[in-house]
Amino acid sequence: EHLLSFSDIFMQDSLADLPEEAWNCIEEAIEKALIELNAMRQREGQEIEADLRKRIEFLSRYIEKIEELSEGRSEKEFEQLQHRLRSMIKNGELDPARLELEIALLADRVDVTEECIRFKSHNKLFLESLEKPEPVGRKLNFLLQEMNREANTIGAKANDAEIAHLVVQIKEEVEKLREQVQNIE
Repeated sequence: EHLLSFSDIFMQDSLADLPEEAWNCIEEAIEKALIELNAMRQREGQEIEADLRKRIEFLSRYIEKIEELSEGRSEKEFEQLQHRLRSMIKNGELDPARLELEIALLADRVDVTEECIRFKSHNKLFLESLEKPEPVGRKLNFLLQEMNREANTIGAKANDAEIAHLVVQIKEEVEKLREQVQNIE
């Protein structure tokens, strides 16, 4: 049998018979507990917000560094392409279709500008959302998913060890942010 199936297992004396003095004491204790709970939630919320802001700042720095590293990559990749093309011309292998393909691949493979712009936009929206009084936990979680997606794309396009290392750091920070966002309504 289950304990809950016994009807008289939990007995409740009538609280209505308590003197008013006792009720006042109970009410005061409950109010004090609620005030302390709210103060604790405020402190915890402020600490979480400070941590989130700090991590978003880290992400901003990583993206800036990726942008700096990416600036010279196009020229470097273009030089490598020229070298391959000279080699093809020298060997009589130059095919116009192949030339177009190589140029298209270079443009797509190297340029992470769009991803960096979108990532910074997500960072900005994340910080703006922290200012809102309404619950934003789901929105923040969605923005973190988008940041992770942009980081993955940057990593896939990066043919550079430094950029790949920065992408790993970004993904670590996004994961830490995601853990903190789980504590937000």
